Amino acid sequence: MAGKIYSVNRIKYWFTYDIDDICRVYKPYGLHCQTVRGWAEHGLKTIDKSRPILIYGNDLIEFLRKKNRNYKCVTTFDHMFCFKCHAPSIPYKKNIQLNFFGNAMRAKAFCRTCKTTMYKSYKLADKKELESTFHVVEVLELYNSNSSTGNTHSGNASKHTPNKSSQMVLWL
Repeated sequence: MAGKIYSVNRIKYWFTYDIDDICRVYKPYGLHCQTVRGWAEHGLKTIDKSRPILIYGNDLIEFLRKKNRNYKCVTTFDHMFCFKCHAPSIPYKKNIQLNFFGNAMRAKAFCRTCKTTMYKSYKLADKKELESTFHVVEVLELYNSNSSTGNTHSGNASKHTPNKSSQMVLWL
């Protein structure tokens, strides 16, 4: 199982923290005090070896940044990260939809394996390379919408209702 990525924005650089303080800061993450003690045994710098265990904020920030770097997944240009599969994946049929935001753009696609929506941000300068690598499509074309709506029978239900006489012919 991959580890959690802890936000370093919650830690004050010049503060001193004990184990309970760190657990309180990361309570939304469900951080346990034994986890912090394990960090102290495996590389998190403490002020001294006495009790209570005290840790400088800057040392905690440095430790968590290093830990977070190890858990991040770096994807290649033509892959997007699927949060359901927990792995990089090539988009379904290499179809993507582009949305532009200021000096960046966000690509939206579906995972080839589980059909979950995936997103990835790109620079505007990468637009030509994106167009040569992927098929840039509109919203309705992204997940083969033509075949799913063509197979419905809602509009033709009244036309194909057999009458009583044709039902009797079927059973004879």
